[in-house]
Amino acid sequence: MAQKTLQASTRFSRDTDHPVQQALFPAHEVSSKDTGPAARAMPGILADARDYQVRAVDDIQAGLAAGGRGQMRAACGTGKTKMSLWAALRLVPPGGIVAIVVPTVGLVAQTLAVWKQEHGDYDALAVCSDTSIDEDYFAGTKDILEPITTNADVVDTWLRLPSNAAIRLIVGTHVSAHVVGEGLQLAGVVADLLLVDEAHRTAGRVDKHTAMVHDDEVLPALRRLYMTATPRVQARRSPGEQDTALVSMDDEEVFGKVLFSYPFSQAIADGWLDDYRLAVIGVSQAEVLAVLRDASPPRPGAAVSAEMPSEHTAMVQAALARAAVEFGLRRVIAFCPRIATAREFTDTLPATLESLAPHHRPSRPLHAEHIHGRMKQAHRNTVLAALADPPDDGWAVISNAKCLSEGIDVPAVDCVVFTEARQSVVDIVQGVGRALRRNPDGTGVATILVPILLPDDPGEVDEILDAGRYDVLWQVIVALRAHDEVFGSVLDRCRADRFDGADEVRAKITVDLPGGYDNARFLDHLTIRIVKSATSQWWDGYGHLKRFHESHGHPYPTVDHVVAGYKLGAWVGRCRQQYRQRRLAPDRVHALLDLDFDFDFDRAQAAWMARLAVATSFHAAHGHLDPPSGVLMPDGTDLRAWLGVSRRAFHNGTLTADRGSALDKLGLDWSTPDPWDVLVDKISAFHTEHGHLKASKRDPDPRIAAVATALLRCRGRHRKGKLAAHLVSALDSMGIVWEPNEEAQQAGIAAAERYHARVGHLLPEADYVDETGFALGNWVHKQRQDHQKGKVPDRRRNALDALGMVWQQVFEADWQHRIDIAARFRTHHGHLRVPPKHPPCLDLRGQEWDLHKWINRQRAFRRANRLSEEQIAALDALGIDWAPLDSRWETKLSALRALHARHGSLTPCVDDENYTQMCNLLANLRSAYRADKLDASRVEALEELGIVWDPSETSWRNMIAFLRDCRDRHGTITVPWDTVTPAGVRVHSWMSSQRRLRRDGKLPQERVCVLEELGMQWAEQAHMRRAIAYLADAERYRAHHGHLDVLATDTQPADVNTKALSKWLDWQRECHHNSTASVEHVAALNQLGIDWTGERVKERHWLYTYEIVRQRLATTGTVDVTPDDDDPDSARLATWLKKQRSLKAYGRLAPDRQALLDALNIDWTPDIRGTWTRAIEEVNAYVRQHGSIASVRNGTRTDTGFDLHAWLRRTRNKAARGDLYPSQVEELVQLGVLSPTPHPAESRGESPQ
Repeated sequence: MAQKTLQASTRFSRDTDHPVQQALFPAHEVSSKDTGPAARAMPGILADARDYQVRAVDDIQAGLAAGGRGQMRAACGTGKTKMSLWAALRLVPPGGIVAIVVPTVGLVAQTLAVWKQEHGDYDALAVCSDTSIDEDYFAGTKDILEPITTNADVVDTWLRLPSNAAIRLIVGTHVSAHVVGEGLQLAGVVADLLLVDEAHRTAGRVDKHTAMVHDDEVLPALRRLYMTATPRVQARRSPGEQDTALVSMDDEEVFGKVLFSYPFSQAIADGWLDDYRLAVIGVSQAEVLAVLRDASPPRPGAAVSAEMPSEHTAMVQAALARAAVEFGLRRVIAFCPRIATAREFTDTLPATLESLAPHHRPSRPLHAEHIHGRMKQAHRNTVLAALADPPDDGWAVISNAKCLSEGIDVPAVDCVVFTEARQSVVDIVQGVGRALRRNPDGTGVATILVPILLPDDPGEVDEILDAGRYDVLWQVIVALRAHDEVFGSVLDRCRADRFDGADEVRAKITVDLPGGYDNARFLDHLTIRIVKSATSQWWDGYGHLKRFHESHGHPYPTVDHVVAGYKLGAWVGRCRQQYRQRRLAPDRVHALLDLDFDFDFDRAQAAWMARLAVATSFHAAHGHLDPPSGVLMPDGTDLRAWLGVSRRAFHNGTLTADRGSALDKLGLDWSTPDPWDVLVDKISAFHTEHGHLKASKRDPDPRIAAVATALLRCRGRHRKGKLAAHLVSALDSMGIVWEPNEEAQQAGIAAAERYHARVGHLLPEADYVDETGFALGNWVHKQRQDHQKGKVPDRRRNALDALGMVWQQVFEADWQHRIDIAARFRTHHGHLRVPPKHPPCLDLRGQEWDLHKWINRQRAFRRANRLSEEQIAALDALGIDWAPLDSRWETKLSALRALHARHGSLTPCVDDENYTQMCNLLANLRSAYRADKLDASRVEALEELGIVWDPSETSWRNMIAFLRDCRDRHGTITVPWDTVTPAGVRVHSWMSSQRRLRRDGKLPQERVCVLEELGMQWAEQAHMRRAIAYLADAERYRAHHGHLDVLATDTQPADVNTKALSKWLDWQRECHHNSTASVEHVAALNQLGIDWTGERVKERHWLYTYEIVRQRLATTGTVDVTPDDDDPDSARLATWLKKQRSLKAYGRLAPDRQALLDALNIDWTPDIRGTWTRAIEEVNAYVRQHGSIASVRNGTRTDTGFDLHAWLRRTRNKAARGDLYPSQVEELVQLGVLSPTPHPAESRGESPQ
């Protein structure tokens, strides 16, 4: 079947009246009484399921029992695959067909593994191929043990084969869905259930390939279940905007109703997912340059690209180290843009850590590796095992490009870090999902790390934020919004309220900047940028409309209404237009409805004319216009009540002349009856019709809602003693309850007592709902509001006082509580200079908070005019220092004077204990001087100490003097690698920087001339550094072994990378043979006794391999080796033996070596058929012991050490390629190794060879 794409008019859902659909579903009527195999054979299938998973299975079964479509929206890491599996067992009848489509081949393998673990009674077929796999996807078809095809004819044949399994399972990729569908149609069957995993990928344009999963003409299924953690809702295009239609996950015709939802916030609240923090770690450019300057030389054997990290990589690594220290991180995944950068990240990370100060890097040992999709499975498992349990009680960092992003089952981690912005926001969303999975060994709070590069001048930070250079941060915020609906609503609300709710956004963000930067100011500015980057400008308009509603009492500005330059009236008009075109998002519709917004407000005149028509009809029928209550108009309005409203409008002068004239013609009596009599008449009519007075204001019927309002008004007037006695009597006769609120208040008191008994206070969060479903947080807030208005009865107030009720608003009481703690600190210490490591304090709810940070926030709030005069006065009374940086000037000046007294200048020495701090202080002062931000008095004080405002020139002159001295004394300026000047400058690093400046055209010509006069060599010296390192390793190796015949497999000495050293020595031999070797290298290696021919090394290697073969003979009884893809040693030994046989056959095998091999009884002419027979015997022995090969897993070996799993995989691949004899295939089918599936050659109409 040719691939097909959907058009805008494609029929997505099943329609039994359509002839095409009748052909697809000829005899597949679904009965809600059908039950799956689990309903009878596996009653305990949900025994270990979580409570929400049980609810999900029940809801899905109820929603799809009779067929149709539905959605399951559940947060990442909550077990969507298992829930869909259990639902399938409930829904699909015995022998039924379940089809599953997933985005990648890796997910095909993982889904099959979950089904095998949870439910083994099924036959499975995989429909996918490696042709669409990116280089860095985690898995390929080699990881799938089940039969694999991309041919619809094979699917057809497989479906026609007899099967006794409970379920026939087809698992394919999104791009192979059409093959599954064609196979179903060729077989004349439909899938009983289609499961679409990561369903958000199928939303969007209907003409894209993955959208075909929605079409029953392409993939026929009785039921469809769409699963996702991040539903994708598309804004619908207007009719003239674009021809191509869009599919949105809120379209129930395509995706069905949401049968079960388990959002991220609920999963956190239930303890199944970790909460998260967004850690923004700043690293200054000066810190990065220091890391690059001090980074240790590369370890021998490292890739050339890994000898020095790039500036950006060093910045990310430094931030990661600080975050690991601050948050105690032990398991970290780093997402890099490419495989090469992922390799660079982990290769250079150890050197970067060594260059950092001890308090800025973890004390635990580091295990750093990169991982990619082309790795062998054994290697991947080793890397992931180190991530799950870091070796040596250390911390592990695993870098990758994309293979760990979507769906793959990896260990829970403490942190994810994105090194650069991503092309795909979906990659960011899936990567963030990695950090949110529950980590039993973690702290319960996942860290999403975003490193940022800061300018050296703290004053430039705001400008860089405004320039929008932090794309990674904005992408991560968008990803968090996709996961966390609550966080998304907080962002929208914050923008609509003009950042009044910014504290809720800040609560999720931790900022850590270097010394000299203002964390609080940065966080304030960052919050504004985050909200603007992650929300729509639509919420600006909504905020203006909300404030208009608060001031005017309605949400209907005029068309030309403008507020603060914003065209609010035009914005409201666009909202109405988008609503009529069904292009206004549901959350925006609900937000407008919260403001009592009427989308049809512009049709008020038409509604009035319709009501007039009813009045005219009543007058024509009765001859008057005095209807009783209960005569309803088409919109549900009571005719008598409407006429009363018209009378009041007439007397108020608000009834237009044309409307008054129309009612005059009907003879309306304009005298106004008592409105209370009208209300009671309305209530009486309701009582007559329903027999009770239980009416709700939220009732969708406007007549019932109006009765509820009338009852509220009558109760209010009765409380004031102003309701007429005859009306009271009439309402009593109907059984009115005058105080219906008292019962609810008693329930509130009981809930408050339960909460206080459990936590010891009465300060619930505003959205807190207790275990009975009572909204206690909202109720307590309402009590405070009523108390301020004097509406809380004494009895209720006394009951709440006994529970320690705080009648102030919580934020006011909390601020007073914190200022009291600050006062106690002031009393005890005599000042308010709280150290950063001051023990945490407890707030009114018993939660910890930091007094040092709180004092800093008050300073920031005052600068932002966010403190009241009373709060400022209270802090002033405690002696707060509003400008602590100025207060520290004298401390800094004293330190500089001490430096001058110690050295006679302001040049720190590298041996000084505070060398780094003094260098940073001087750098900041010079930066402030250049920016004209230093007071004249401070400039004068520094110049008295002899400060050099431009130290680069002085440093240059000092280095030239040092080099001249070296030349005069030694005849050359080439100095040892670790030479340092008296000022602490590394000579080799300085000369490298001069070469780089000259190469970039940035070194002045006069300096070039000075250096050339000294004998400067401009050629790059990187290879010299590596050669020095390798020669040092060679010396250590010779001292340990007494020779220099290095094998890559040598393990001693432990501090030498023998594999890299062996390669380097081979390269030196080649250079020596070509007469291109360095004279210095040749001389040094001659002193160490190198064998330039390499014959001794070859002899050692032959004897080393021979010893392995001899040991294999002693342990296995044979020297024959079967190559194993997962065991590189086996392939190497097999090749070696093959080579020895070849040398023997050509008479080129040395006699002494042949004698050694003859002593092992080596078979010089091995029988290939004998090898096959031995393998078959191993399989037979395993089947006799275990009953079948179904239990074979990766790494399974027989009692003789035979790798059964590897042999089965290789043999199946050979069978799929047609590389086996028919007799061999028949043998494998009888043993259950191969299914009786048509040979690929046969399915193409060819003859198998």
